Formats: sequence, C-alpha cells, structure tokens
Amino acid sequence: MFRPRAEHVVEAAGAASLAALVRHLFLSPFFAGGKEWWTRLQPIRTVGEMTARIPIKPTQQVPLYQRISRKVSQLHLLGMSYKQIGQALNVSPSLARKAYGFGRKKP
Repeated sequence: MFRPRAEHVVEAAGAASLAALVRHLFLSPFFAGGKEWWTRLQPIRTVGEMTARIPIKPTQQVPLYQRISRKVSQLHLLGMSYKQIGQALNVSPSLARKAYGFGRKKP
C-alpha cells in the first residue's frame, strides 16, 4: 500500500489547509520498516517510575544456645561434661557451656 510522505502531502495540500496537514501527520499511523504502528498519547510508565511501599520485617531467629539450653541442662544433671554434651549435640563445648549458663538464669 502506498503511503504518501510528508513532502507529498505538503505539495498536495499547499498553503490552503494547514489543519489537514497537521491532522494527517499527527492522527494517522506511522510506518516503520513497512509495518504500521500507532504512537502512544502518554509515555509508558516503567517499573522504575512506580512507587511501592513494601514493609520488610526482620525475622528473629532464636539463637542456637537458647534452643538447646534445656537439653544441655538435662544432660548436665545426668553428670555429662561439656565436652561430652557438645559431642552428643554436635556443638562445641563452649557453646554447651553457654547454653547451660542461659538455662540456669531462667527463674
């Protein structure tokens, strides 16, 4: 399909109808690479332009020594050393000692 270019429309319209020229140039589809496409009246909003408020709440995990403190206290009452408790629970002896201290501080 033949589509007249702007210079052809200017010659055909002359100076008589500037409004017809503006209507033709701005209200008709444009051609790019032989394919017809329409221009948007408003710019496309990208994700970078949109505002969003997302609350990020911190996750509070209970430390390991607090989680194992009850078990460490039970094993210590049975007469196990911190080294043996650490080997049984797969933790270091110093962590077993810290867990035992935490368990004793509870009322």
